Amino acid sequence: MLGIFAKDEVLEILAVPRDEGWINACCVSFGYPTGRWGVAGRRPVHEVAARNRWDGPLGFDVRSPLWPPAAGPAA
Repeated sequence: MLGIFAKDEVLEILAVPRDEGWINACCVSFGYPTGRWGVAGRRPVHEVAARNRWDGPLGFDVRSPLWPPAAGPAA
């Protein structure tokens, strides 16, 4: 909702580059899915995420998945 009602303020607070056409279009929810799922190949979160600013550091490292490796198909 902030991206709609306070667009300029949000972009300024997060230091989003104004001359590159970025917009605040969504809210990302974090959680774990239910049912069968696998670990996708991804870069470490601290390399692709920021906290409090567009170009700020995340503030912590997550170098491996937060769950154990799969033991095989679910029974």
